[in-house]
Amino acid sequence: MLNLLTSLLFVALLAGLVVLGRRREPHWVDGDGTRFISRARVLDARGGRPGRWQPVRGGVGRTAVVLQPGLTGSRAVAGTYTVAGRAADDHHGHVLYTLQGEGLVLLRIPRSSPLVARLDAMSAQDT
Repeated sequence: MLNLLTSLLFVALLAGLVVLGRRREPHWVDGDGTRFISRARVLDARGGRPGRWQPVRGGVGRTAVVLQPGLTGSRAVAGTYTVAGRAADDHHGHVLYTLQGEGLVLLRIPRSSPLVARLDAMSAQDT
């Protein structure tokens, strides 16, 4: 009986860790703010349903953002983009940016990230 109880407790602990792990999304910014890992989704220019959020690796230059798919992302997000502006200020603790290149991409950055100030500055340069 004790063996069954400890096994159930172990399975419940593992399930709890999986739930916590799925809630936390990957985000990393290099010390100099030029490279990052975050999430993005491709927007349909015709107003169709947007793609799913996918991990991306990116680089920030003076006027452009270069995105590459993450480990499990699709290649549709790869390209060079300019920051068109902020799409939303508070999306579940994140800031959403619209990036424009060959297509439209929505980039999701945590509100507390140092990358927010850099993308805001790039957005202000374009206007």
